[in-house]
Amino acid sequence: MNRTERLAAILVRLQARSLVRAKELAAEFEVGVRTIYRDMEAILESGVPLRAEAGVGYALERGWRLPPLALTEEEAASLLLACRIAGPGEDRRMAGAMGSAMAKIRAVLGSDSRDYIERLEDGIASIPSARAARHDGDTLSILRDALARGLVARISYRDGSGSVTDRLVEPCALLREPKGWRLLAWCRLREDYRQFFASRIVSAEATDEAFDRSRHPRTDELLVRMGESSPTFEARIRCPAREAEAFEAAAYAVRSRRDSIGLSELVLVVGEAAWFARATLGAAAEAESIEPDFLADEYRRLASRLIGSLDAGC
Repeated sequence: MNRTERLAAILVRLQARSLVRAKELAAEFEVGVRTIYRDMEAILESGVPLRAEAGVGYALERGWRLPPLALTEEEAASLLLACRIAGPGEDRRMAGAMGSAMAKIRAVLGSDSRDYIERLEDGIASIPSARAARHDGDTLSILRDALARGLVARISYRDGSGSVTDRLVEPCALLREPKGWRLLAWCRLREDYRQFFASRIVSAEATDEAFDRSRHPRTDELLVRMGESSPTFEARIRCPAREAEAFEAAAYAVRSRRDSIGLSELVLVVGEAAWFARATLGAAAEAESIEPDFLADEYRRLASRLIGSLDAGC
């Protein structure tokens, strides 16, 4: 990328975000921070109304806009791929918004690019994971809106035992995982950070009360904090190599994996024994060793219940 292209790209970043930091731009464009400083001086000298604050970042003056920018074929294709991959795991409102956005993108493309995108669209599909929770309501859209606007949300949450509690939460992050969406939030009921699986949120609504997002850690910092404080445990599993991926996909994290001839030895970070056992029961049928004992007991309990239900149906 030459300097002219980089300056144009920086202008797009400035318009897309309320605040841009030189360090982040330097990392994105693989140049030094001093180079970004010189680029910003050139943008300012060209007449672009740019505000800069030492130690904070750069921002465009409110109300100043670039003319509409055309998308390249690659950019439009990347958006199509993102919508195709993400769509099956979204709720109705977001899935509808993705379809509307793609229609608008196609409408402004040239005829050659439109044909390219239509052929690509016909040839791409996404099959949702069997472990992914379905979201037929508007829960995710409500949580996303509360997160973006900095509003307290009121949720009814069903825990692992089936008990439902009403909570006021300050949404901090939404994570998409193989098994579905998870909300990280400050829970006023527990007076601590908690994680909530979207599939267990019975109802949700955004209140009119705003909260100060700056009081909470950044998402990456919060993930570290939640990993240290959430009720997780370490699981050790030895299984046929062909089954290892199923265990990895259901875990929070993979500490290590060691493969030998036809076997894999896994050390995983697991969040809930009952859910993990249900999600991997088929793969566990051929496992040679499962630790800790309470996880192995969970598999035995599920297998016993399954056999009992089959016998009852005979």
